[in-house]
Amino acid sequence: MIEYADSDTLLVADIDCINAGKELCDKNGVKGFPTIKYGSVNSLEDYKGGRSSTDLKEFASKLTPPCNSETLEHCSEKQQEQVAGYQGKTDGELQEIITGYENAQADIETTFKKGVEGLQGRFEELQKEKDRALGELEDVGIARVLLGKRTQEAHEGRIEL
Repeated sequence: MIEYADSDTLLVADIDCINAGKELCDKNGVKGFPTIKYGSVNSLEDYKGGRSSTDLKEFASKLTPPCNSETLEHCSEKQQEQVAGYQGKTDGELQEIITGYENAQADIETTFKKGVEGLQGRFEELQKEKDRALGELEDVGIARVLLGKRTQEAHEGRIEL
């Protein structure tokens, strides 16, 4: 987006996740293309909004500088409390918190995927059951032809129904 090229607060970038930018994409959890991320360089979030130019411009217009420990004025009250709670922690403790979050996120994704697989299996069972039941129904094609013929003849006044 050319209009953000000289912005002091927004960076719009295109990364080649297959070649030179692969390591950066892996680090930031890019799994599909296109992926749009926003936020602080060390804590990018997935954009889940619309993909039209209008949607993206509207989203970008509402972005504010991210919350971090150096710019608490950009933080909500809850975020300020989090920053205060994290400030006294060691690097190891912070990494443990992050790892716990990432593990919980992975567990949630795994549970979701298993649920979807179960639904897919059930859908396939129901599809087979429907196809079998429909296959067992008596073909009524001849009855439809006969009824159609009689209806047409009645309309033409040749017979009474």
